[in-house]
Amino acid sequence: MKPIDWMALIAIAAYAVLRFFVWSPSAERIAEADALVYKFERTIFESEVGGKKLHIRRWEHDVVIGVAGEWSSYYLLYITDIADHLALLTGRHISVIDLGATYVPDQTFADKPTPRAPQVNFLVLLTPHAKLAETMSFIPGAKEEIEARTPMGYGTGGGTETEQTIVAVAVSDNFPEPQVLDTLLEEISQGFGPINDTEIVHPSVWSDNRPTFDRLPLNDQIVLRALYDPALTPGMPKDQAMRLVRDIIPRLVEAARQQGERALYQ
Repeated sequence: MKPIDWMALIAIAAYAVLRFFVWSPSAERIAEADALVYKFERTIFESEVGGKKLHIRRWEHDVVIGVAGEWSSYYLLYITDIADHLALLTGRHISVIDLGATYVPDQTFADKPTPRAPQVNFLVLLTPHAKLAETMSFIPGAKEEIEARTPMGYGTGGGTETEQTIVAVAVSDNFPEPQVLDTLLEEISQGFGPINDTEIVHPSVWSDNRPTFDRLPLNDQIVLRALYDPALTPGMPKDQAMRLVRDIIPRLVEAARQQGERALYQ
């Protein structure tokens, strides 16, 4: 009889444990559907800086993310990964281009992008923390807000009441890499609609009291996927949208628990 290879058995057992607890579809904690419905309402229809939205507002056209700054090439692959994942959740075509270290936006960006990047409608600017406010000075009021809050990242957007058409994000790049990746993830994903941080469910990148992330938690994926569900339409009144969301999110929660995040892709 062939002797038992205990090391092989241990390796197989370890793999099985990891496969079940780490890689299985239900391994990541997903909040209850009611909590995610409430998070959707607070995240989509309210803003960190005050004010409330009364209609569904989201991207309806292709998104071209332009990345600029001294470290733009270094972080380009990670930002492309974020974009690819967001494209799967939103059903939108999202591409990424490197604008290089010397690209400087001006106040015409929101109305008519500069000739160097005429197709870009979503700017990601990597900058030293001390220059964060200056970098965003082309956005009216941004410099003063950044100086008052001194955040690691800052994002703002524009468009119509029903459609997002322009976004600019600045992220400090002279912090430890996990913090930079986390801030890029938060600011870029919020540029697709979930603009308000809340503490309603965890884990969530759209909250203040949390660890760092380099990928959207399933809770956030469900909220974002619900916003871009075909049943919702731009300009849909909040009350009508929330009635649909109360049906959409429980379906997404059940699918994600059974099949993992791939069940959320469009």
